[in-house]
Amino acid sequence: MSRYLAGTRVPDLPYVVKIAEHFGVSIDWLLGVNGDQFDVMPKDVQEIANLYSLANEDDRRVVHAVLAKYKG
Repeated sequence: MSRYLAGTRVPDLPYVVKIAEHFGVSIDWLLGVNGDQFDVMPKDVQEIANLYSLANEDDRRVVHAVLAKYKG
């Protein structure tokens, strides 16, 4: 994996397919072809993820505090 991340090696196609299947994403997304990192999520979750990415650290802490009550 470290060689993949360093760019000194590329994975074989069967391995790419297994990774995509494991994470439930398309091969296009995994390879960065379609460009939308949130494309595999439902539209409402995409919107939340996009808005969260725009939030500052204080606002993110508030979001985490609210969501913490839903964690078992």
